[in-house]
Amino acid sequence: MTLDNQDFIRLLTQEKGLIYIRDALAFYLMDIRIKNNAYNMVIISLATFTAFIESLNAEFGWSVDCKDKDSSASSKLASVFPIVTATMIAFLSTMMKFKRIVYKMEEINKSIEKCHYAINRQRETLEDGRKENMGSANGCFREALQDSEKIWLLLLDPGSKRKYLKKSDRIHELFSKDNSEMDEEIIKTIAHSFKPHKPIGFLCILHHWYHKVFKAKFVG
Repeated sequence: MTLDNQDFIRLLTQEKGLIYIRDALAFYLMDIRIKNNAYNMVIISLATFTAFIESLNAEFGWSVDCKDKDSSASSKLASVFPIVTATMIAFLSTMMKFKRIVYKMEEINKSIEKCHYAINRQRETLEDGRKENMGSANGCFREALQDSEKIWLLLLDPGSKRKYLKKSDRIHELFSKDNSEMDEEIIKTIAHSFKPHKPIGFLCILHHWYHKVFKAKFVG
């Protein structure tokens, strides 16, 4: 059997939804890589400068002069500086492990790869045109969606999640009113976990509380 019009709409909607999620993950991965590079650049700079100071210490004997009571301030500084930089390097390395930067990069890469695979499955099914492949395409879509949802829940706070999803939605406009030709059920499934909802601020909470209280009094 060949794909009917509804199948084509479903596959195209799933493809667009996966591209939207993949790009949001890519934006997040880009920021994580920038942080990782910044940490590594600082560590490399400190390590290089420390090696430079230690070489000067060995060449001019500043560490030996520091043991004398009449040693200059520069000699004392040259001896203390490697200790300070080594402590800073250890602190930065610990912070990278604490923030799980490498772990986050690995998990996001895995999720993006699953999105890529699922996108290709949608396209292959569309090109092949056989209804028998719909089950495999739908399964890949659900698996990629579930894996991406796990990333958003485990690694991001609501504010950061909204930031990256909003960036992607500006490009793809998945939830715009003009998407009348998309599969509504698929859009609702994606929106349940991946729509960049507006944040609930204090004024919004106060507004709902005001109407709730005064409406109850008016009705009473």
